[in-house]
Amino acid sequence: MHRARRPLLIALGGTYQASTRSFTGQPARDGLERVSLDVAVLSATAVDDSGLLCANDLDAEMKRAMGAAARRRILLVDSTKIGGRAPIRFGALSSIDLVITGAAATEEQRALLEAAGDVLYVSDTLEAAQ
Repeated sequence: MHRARRPLLIALGGTYQASTRSFTGQPARDGLERVSLDVAVLSATAVDDSGLLCANDLDAEMKRAMGAAARRRILLVDSTKIGGRAPIRFGALSSIDLVITGAAATEEQRALLEAAGDVLYVSDTLEAAQ
């Protein structure tokens, strides 16, 4: 008899950052170095031709570690953030396997994303609900 594989939740620990509702710091990074993830779903404060950007070093470190631990990386980003700016670069857009964004993305935004790889555009009504 074959049993269905259940999803696994691993709590990393570290310091809780209320502003981003995430854990950061050495314990969290150490935890990510010990795991092998099938998929990492990442977000970004901004995406431009220099890459994936976020607001602070703590988040950047965790995003880099999550991406490194995963076989596949998905970027989930609101189209209003494409072409935006933020102070810390945490990765190249080419390191992402799939971008999911809103159908409201402009032609310029689409060109930026599609030059790097696969993009899935979702309904504008989903983006408006965020």
